[in-house]
Amino acid sequence: MDQIILSSKTSEEFHSKLDKNVAHYMVNLTDPIPPLEELSKQLVHKICIVIDGSTLTYALETDRDTQNKFFRLALLANSIICCRVSPKQKADVVHLAKSFGPWKTLSIGDGANDVSMIMEAHIGVGIYGKEGS
Repeated sequence: MDQIILSSKTSEEFHSKLDKNVAHYMVNLTDPIPPLEELSKQLVHKICIVIDGSTLTYALETDRDTQNKFFRLALLANSIICCRVSPKQKADVVHLAKSFGPWKTLSIGDGANDVSMIMEAHIGVGIYGKEGS
């Protein structure tokens, strides 16, 4: 599995890594995003993306072009690990997904820090457990 580490110290470093990976994986930035069933058949690489909360800020709070690159690269990933992410960023990731396609979003959380993410999704599930008690 290829690991893409997008975590960066600066916006410039993040944009450089994003552009490099968009080019390497030949991410189509212009055509409409195909249905997810078709997209999963087109995947030729197994990819894992790792990004931290401070770097996620660059992807979420920049121009639409950067959001498009980040989202389309993320669609190619088998898994995405977001660490040290704020509750608002969790909701912003769900909002980003909703803004790029007609699909329905599902958020599952187990604590107060997940409430905004759960409420942003089309379907939100709160799990009662040790964290939520």
